[in-house]
Amino acid sequence: MDSSLFGVPFTVICIPVCNQDGIAIGAFGINTQENIAKKRAELEKISKGLMNSVSTFASTAEE
Repeated sequence: MDSSLFGVPFTVICIPVCNQDGIAIGAFGINTQENIAKKRAELEKISKGLMNSVSTFASTAEE
């Protein structure tokens, strides 16, 4: 985004959080101007970990 919206330029990376059927149920976002590739990798790792936790919880709840 250029500075016209909030007064400062910024870059946002969003990664969808999908359920087991591939349907987006949420998103993680990060606002950064540096190290975009590093932040993206960190965000993907966090989202995968969260999905694993949600899947484990769902399996336990079904049992």
